[in-house]
Amino acid sequence: MYSNIHVLCYTLFFPFYLLGNIPIASITETKVHSFAQAWKILGLYILLPLLILYGTILYAYLIKIIIQWQLPDGWVSALVSILTIGGTITLFILYPLCIQENRPLKFFRQWFGILLLPLLILMTVGIIRRFQDYGITTNRLYILLLNFWCYTTALYTIFTSGKKIKIPFISFILLFLISSIGPWRFSEITRYTMHKRIDTLIQNNKLGTNNLLTFDSLETQCTQLDSIDATRLQDDLLYLTENYGAKDIQVWFTDSVSSMQFSKLTQGITSALNRSQENHRIYFSYYQSDSYEGKNINIKDYQYALFFDENSNIRTNSDNVEILGPDSTVVAVYPLVDLLKKQNYKVNSNDTIWSFRGDNTYILPLSLDGYMNNPQEIGGLYIKGIVFYNP
Repeated sequence: MYSNIHVLCYTLFFPFYLLGNIPIASITETKVHSFAQAWKILGLYILLPLLILYGTILYAYLIKIIIQWQLPDGWVSALVSILTIGGTITLFILYPLCIQENRPLKFFRQWFGILLLPLLILMTVGIIRRFQDYGITTNRLYILLLNFWCYTTALYTIFTSGKKIKIPFISFILLFLISSIGPWRFSEITRYTMHKRIDTLIQNNKLGTNNLLTFDSLETQCTQLDSIDATRLQDDLLYLTENYGAKDIQVWFTDSVSSMQFSKLTQGITSALNRSQENHRIYFSYYQSDSYEGKNINIKDYQYALFFDENSNIRTNSDNVEILGPDSTVVAVYPLVDLLKKQNYKVNSNDTIWSFRGDNTYILPLSLDGYMNNPQEIGGLYIKGIVFYNP
């Protein structure tokens, strides 16, 4: 009861009370309102320059992502959201100056929404990528809703120049209130989606007896799962346990997991499914000691040589290793998964198997160690070598 009262107060009473004190257009046109100098200094001379600087940095970051054609891990949504919310708050603070036709503020009102759209597209791409890689969670649904609100705010600012500043705040309150109450709330959507996914995974893989698992023999029952399904099952069970309680996963177990201690339950799920993943890993190890001694390596067609290792200038994705130059741009791509496929995922000590010539690149690995999941994902990679390349 008390939590519901808090939600109603913080999402309805306080915001609407604040917005209710903003003068309507007919009043502002006929009366002159005083504007505290402190708010003017804060909005016009502190927040506005910071937003311009922050937006410039985000655009430089966007250009870097386009050049490298590589999305960063997380953070994109947070960075763009901060700019959108910060810009909206700045417009709110400086709203009384709109009547005075302040030139810097007028420019900001006209261009803020337009300049925000490319960054919002980047945010959308990042959100879609997170959904594809990790699935639905309550927080990701809220981030998706925030992205939608940012689009509407940007378009509203473009077409109205932010003249009715109440609208973005009211829409923000209503959207997040509606998505947090009722049977359609995001927490219920997430729970329903994960339940359906776990049901499908258990049925398709015929886990347990009559699609029911036994906690004490979870590892044995899940041995047929590949590493991707084992990871997905582990993540979903842990998420439901941590956010909805142990009773929420009781439906898939014959023994009473709802009465277990939380730490024992989560550790048991993690331990069993981690071992299931390890059973499907393909380990590889290669060390080049002295087979290059006494050999001539033709490097006359290359201008530069670069040492690389896993601690400095490489980046891995699902099927290859990207080697980065001094300016963090990709100078060569080492197709590790393809090389393993050619050997039927068995490590050959012949150095000609591991050296690789690409377009304007020649890669000589000196040591290589790691594993593959499923086998599509590289993990635990240790690599060191030399790349010869032309820019």
